[in-house]
Amino acid sequence: MSDKKILLVDDNPRITAISSHLEQIGFKMFNALDGEKALAILKSDRPNLVILDMEMPGINGLEVLKILRSDYKDVKVFVFTSHGIEYRKKAEKIGFDHYFDKDAYELNELEDAIKEVFGMKKMAEQKETIPLGKTPKARLLFIEPSIQMYSFTSALFANPVFCKGEYEKKVIYSDIDNLSGIILDELTQQPDIVLINDYAMNEGEILNLIDLIRSVKIQPDDVIIHGLFKRGDVFESQLKMKKVKRCIQNVMNHEQLIEMNEKLINCVNGVCLEHNLVKK
Repeated sequence: MSDKKILLVDDNPRITAISSHLEQIGFKMFNALDGEKALAILKSDRPNLVILDMEMPGINGLEVLKILRSDYKDVKVFVFTSHGIEYRKKAEKIGFDHYFDKDAYELNELEDAIKEVFGMKKMAEQKETIPLGKTPKARLLFIEPSIQMYSFTSALFANPVFCKGEYEKKVIYSDIDNLSGIILDELTQQPDIVLINDYAMNEGEILNLIDLIRSVKIQPDDVIIHGLFKRGDVFESQLKMKKVKRCIQNVMNHEQLIEMNEKLINCVNGVCLEHNLVKK
């Protein structure tokens, strides 16, 4: 596309602030606080992409989406809402190109999706390159909620073509009895990286688990908390204070499972390179 025009339709100041960032990286931005203004901009300026909230004063997002799909079929649409599965199902019946939960999205994910729409190279392709001659190699200890959730991740980490590294894996399931004792036993084997899946764990449980790991004499090189969604700012700050890395995989549907695990693999590969955990 020769033009890079984006219409952001949202009345939340925290979200409309995205416009400044997107303008800085080369997009021409239009902003609308309600559906009526959005339709006027669509008619006058013909943006290539609309980032569309669902719940707005006046004409709501679903009505704007219907008009987009009937009168502006060439315009790409990202649905951007915090109103959950009910709105998503209604929007899916009308049709959209990408869905973001505004309470859980990552800016780099949004930016990558936008760049893909405009045929630009994705950020992920630029920053996740393994240096020539460096093969990540490490002992990993996974703390997972269930065998079902772990099995897919484990299979991809076992595939050297996909993960580009060589990993020895052990797993502990967080719903077992005597979890603390088993974790301490496994830590005596000195894993290089501990990965904690935060699904079904509250923030207090995660922090207690980190403190347990930090109590051992010989520390792993790194601890990674991974999961689908971002948590509260206070919790994220506590993780930084405890020098724990965070990998937010931000997945919305089953088709993105491989992409989800690729994010985790990229995160682990990066940690290995940071600590020189590479094949000798």
